[in-house]
This record gives sequence, C-alpha cells and structure tokens, in this order.
Amino acid sequence: PCASVHVLAMSKRKSLRSVATDASTPSSKRSAKRYEEYEELTNDQLRVRLKESGEDPGPINDGNRDLYVRLLMKREAQSATPISTPIIGRTLTATPTSTQSPASLIGRSGGGRGSKQKNKLTSSIKGLVAAVCTPFDAEGDLNLSVLPRYVDHLLATGVHHVFVNGSTGEGLSLTVEERKLVVKEWLRVSKDRLTVIVHVGCENLKNSCDLATDAEAIGAHAISVMPPSFFKPQSIESLVQYVRAVAASAPSLPMYYYHIPSMSGVDLPMEQLIEAHNVIPTLRGIKYSSQDLGQFSRCLTHSGVKMQLLYGCDEQLLGALVMGGDAAIGSTYNYAGKVNNRMIAAFSKGDVTSAQLEQRRSQSMISIVKKHGSPIVVAKCLLSMAGVAMGPPRLPLLPMTEERVKLLEADLRDIGYFSWN
Repeated sequence: PCASVHVLAMSKRKSLRSVATDASTPSSKRSAKRYEEYEELTNDQLRVRLKESGEDPGPINDGNRDLYVRLLMKREAQSATPISTPIIGRTLTATPTSTQSPASLIGRSGGGRGSKQKNKLTSSIKGLVAAVCTPFDAEGDLNLSVLPRYVDHLLATGVHHVFVNGSTGEGLSLTVEERKLVVKEWLRVSKDRLTVIVHVGCENLKNSCDLATDAEAIGAHAISVMPPSFFKPQSIESLVQYVRAVAASAPSLPMYYYHIPSMSGVDLPMEQLIEAHNVIPTLRGIKYSSQDLGQFSRCLTHSGVKMQLLYGCDEQLLGALVMGGDAAIGSTYNYAGKVNNRMIAAFSKGDVTSAQLEQRRSQSMISIVKKHGSPIVVAKCLLSMAGVAMGPPRLPLLPMTEERVKLLEADLRDIGYFSWN
C-alpha cells in the first residue's frame, strides 16, 4: 500500500481500486463497496462517526479526507457491534474495541503504573523515554533474550517508555525484518508495562511504510520517522508529503516526526511542519533532538496548535522543562533514569536549586561519555555494567577495549556516578 499512499497524497480522492487494496477486509470487491458507501458521508457525518468510534479528528478537508475515511473503516471494522451499511443522514452508534493491548502509560508521568486504557490519538507521553539499544551477540546477530532483564532494569529506574530502533538502537544498521523482530519482542516482553514508540524511518519510503504498517498491526503505541539522510527533503513541502505517506500506513497510531539535524542533515523550520497538521491527521508531535531551545519554545505554542515535543538533548533537559516541555527521549535514560527523574521531580515542585544540581550531574556524566567514544557504544557498556549484557555494536561502530572500559569506569567513579545514580 505504501506506493499508492505516496502517489495519492497528491490527490483529493483515492480511487476505489487503490482503496480496495488498502482496506482491511479480505475481499477486494467488498473493500471497494465499503469505501464507496463511506465516501458518501459528508465531512460533518464523517467527523461524528469518528468521534463515536473513539477518535478525536481535527478539521476534515479534501486534503485529509481519504485518511479519515480509511481510519473510520478500520475502527468500525474493529467494533464490538457490527456496523450496518452507512445511510446518509443517519448516525450509527458503535462500541469501539481495539485489537491492540496498549500500555497504560501514555498520558501519565513516568512515576506510577496505571490501568489499561485505549491508546487514543490525542494521548500524550510524560516523563522519560529511553532510546533503547539493540542487543547483539559476539557474532553481531540479534540477542533478544536479554530484553526481560532490560525491561526490569528500566522500570527499576523509573523509566516507563521506550523508543525502539532509533539512532541509539542502531536502527539504520538493521534489516527491515530484524527491526520487525525487535519491535515484536519488546511488545511481548514488556507486557503493557512500557509504552513502545517505534522508529520506522529508512532511506526509502516503501520500507518506512512497511515498518509503520507492521508496528500498527502488532500493537505498538506510536510511531516516529526521521527523514532520509542521503536523498534529503529539500523543502517543507517534500518533508510533509513524506511524513504524510508514512503516517497513512498506520492511520490509528500517533506520529512523532524525528527532528535530528545533526544526524539527518535535514534542518527545516519545525513550525512549518506543525502547520501541516491538517494534512497529517495523526501528527501528534516532534521528537526534537536539536539544541535550538528557541525553536523548541516556539513550536510548543505555534499557531495555537497543541503539539507535544519530546526533547532529545539530555544535557539540556532542564532548559526544555523551563520552556514548557514535559517529556524527553534520550540515550542516557537507559542508565541514568534516577538522576533525571529526580531533576524532573524537583523542577515540578519548584525546587530549582535541586533540579540544577541533578542537571549538572547529568552534564558531567555526558561529558565523560563523549570523551570515551560513541554515545551508543558507551551506552551499551554502561548497560552491561548494570547487568544488562548488550554485546558489541554493529559495524562500522567498534566496541570499547577493556582498557577504555576501565578508564570510563574510573572517570565515572570520580564524579560520584555510582553513588548518585
């Protein structure tokens, strides 16, 4: 479906043939007929039906109508009460259900555990999100047997959300099938104790769409996509079309654009991306991995649109909190969840002095991490020190030597890392 979504993002209506291919029913003829019936709904009727199915749609227009029609078809197909043929002028009520088992952690802080709840598109993420590493064995193959220990470690340090297959997870060094296996295992092992956000960005659109569709099918809670870094989007228009095509491949999942200009080389105005929320109905925010706190602040309030920005520069987390941020994604939250959670707690209580102390501890730790090599490689080393055997990185990254590990441990001991973390 990815190629058709990419082409049809430029049009005002999907053809019945392409929609029949995309729809969730097994019979293409039946899918086409269903789409034709749903297409007869006015925008107002479509909005009412979406709300009854548990969604909260924004403005519906010719640019995003097809996405909303497809979402309504999917939601009502999952309904506990069978839906009869839509009739113009008649509102049908259904009790929606979900094929997923979303974590209870979306929409709450990282501190406690809640009851299971439906993962609505308007849900938000609070607190720390660990950009998790991918474990390998000595031969460089996946070693997912360590994930149960990994999950327990994160929960013990107050981290209740994970970002899978991102930069720290060496996502672009994995095959598409490996990435699917990694996500499936995180969902299986976490058993709804963690919110699982899946990075689906690739160097080509089809693979990104494939990963997005798979993430939705197996029960992920949100997706994220960074832009291609070789053939880069050269304008906001091209970036919006790319993100829209990927988002349409998982129409029930919140989408967080992954803004990381230092790695992707794409540094377009994020305020303008937010303005495109009407044509990307599932866009819920940005994984904002840039040190430009001025733009971060502007994005939080731009055009009155409520978008969540997940801050991605760990050494400046306190600054992001001051600007109004309430969630962060980072590699250091794999091994420094306690100190950062203390920072957040102190700031929320108005204890700025204590929050500054914790941020300075984190900054000292990060300086040492950077001193000893790639933050990804050092993260794997520190997790292994904590009892989660991560194995080596995948080439072209090189593992730390034994001597380098000893020097790292000594430097961390000098700043008190093993006592305050």
